[in-house]
Amino acid sequence: MELEAKYSFTDRWEGIVEGAFRQNIGESLKAHRLELGAQYEIIERHGDGLGLAFRSLYEFALQDGDPDEILFGPLAKYVWGRDSLTVNTFFIGQVGDYADIDSLELKVNWRLKHEFNETWGIGVEGYSEFEDLCVPKT
Repeated sequence: MELEAKYSFTDRWEGIVEGAFRQNIGESLKAHRLELGAQYEIIERHGDGLGLAFRSLYEFALQDGDPDEILFGPLAKYVWGRDSLTVNTFFIGQVGDYADIDSLELKVNWRLKHEFNETWGIGVEGYSEFEDLCVPKT
């Protein structure tokens, strides 16, 4: 489960706090991670067209043995009529005591959606992850 709160400081700057929780079968609910960060809107979209923002988050790992992570990258949404394409691209680097310092990942999430009205729509989503983008030291 995820719980997210956002606060707009200005028309383009937004603060973000997100918590993720897990509950395995037969176990109690446990906090998994806490994210703090910000998002800056580079291109503001009004109606049809392109919207572009840049998001940066620091993810605190709340479970022993997991590294903290820094996430950063662009988010884009293109709207034409009732159809839209959203692409979120995040580079992820590990920090902290349990980090693999030479590790850099890329996550690309996308969604293509058609809205029938304000309440109903249909879409398809895709999630990709590319690990170990850094060249290992020899």
